[in-house]
Amino acid sequence: MSTPQVTSSSAPPDGMAKLLLRSFDGFTHRLVSKKSPRDCTAEEIPVIDLTGINGNLDSRKAVARNILQAAENAGFFYIQNHGIPEETIQKARQKATEFFHLPIEAKSRVAPRVEISSYGYWGAGARQANPSSSRDSKETFNFHYEPAFDPLYQGRLEDIPEEVTKHLPKDGFVWQDLGVPHFQNDVLEYWRACLSLARRLIRIIALALDLPEDHFDAVTTCPGADMAMNFYKGHGDVPIEDLEEVGLGAHTDLQILTLLWQDEHRGLQVLNSQSEWVFAPFIPGFNFDKKLGVLPSCTSEDNPPKYEPATCGELIAKRLTQSVPTQK
Repeated sequence: MSTPQVTSSSAPPDGMAKLLLRSFDGFTHRLVSKKSPRDCTAEEIPVIDLTGINGNLDSRKAVARNILQAAENAGFFYIQNHGIPEETIQKARQKATEFFHLPIEAKSRVAPRVEISSYGYWGAGARQANPSSSRDSKETFNFHYEPAFDPLYQGRLEDIPEEVTKHLPKDGFVWQDLGVPHFQNDVLEYWRACLSLARRLIRIIALALDLPEDHFDAVTTCPGADMAMNFYKGHGDVPIEDLEEVGLGAHTDLQILTLLWQDEHRGLQVLNSQSEWVFAPFIPGFNFDKKLGVLPSCTSEDNPPKYEPATCGELIAKRLTQSVPTQK
């Protein structure tokens, strides 16, 4: 995938704008289209079935090929059959909702202490992912990787290398009780499930790069597996005064991969290979492989089914394709 870039001093061509992004080497600029965002197509952000990661080597390599293709052409993809229980996801979501609806005075008790770390509660407007846009209107609670929470080290914390422990922030205060029952337990249960999935996906990525499956194992024993919960308050029926306001500014992530769960509210945008912003719509549930038809109780001899059985994945792919406007 080519990446249109432009120097900070050159003027963008007609119909394009310069997007400022942070990178490993500092700031960089990219050219992006001024077209209004549209819904993505099924090809732009594909749905990848992870069932094969539990199969034999050929099955795992098949998943690896799909991920490599998506990474090279989109850089973003949905996953299905990932193995994280829906109950685990929803419990974490519920606790996040309860946390963000606490009074600001309570949430501020776990605000970052800059002399220790940058983890904890960040209020609306406290951070700015993109320096060329407005401050982020979202609220955030984030925390860092902690071996004591990692299933890999249960019962053997003495195996943690000293160079790891001495660099971990001493900010356990972020987990103090603020009046949300089971907050830490339910959030960490979800984090552990994501951590386990991420370690398996890294092995699939190794296969995709024609490397031994365990190539990255040695560098994922104590990974930078941070987690952030973001809350976008929205405006309801109140008119938006600042049309340049962003929930979270344009950015690239630091990690090898990011597992992102989103709710049903429209907002997530991805920059496609044509340098256009496209919406990545929410897809409810995860049982994409289950084929369902019209319920028998809704049909009869005089009222036969009007539609053939289909899987959720097939219906989503068809809807995404239909959402693309025809060219005139």
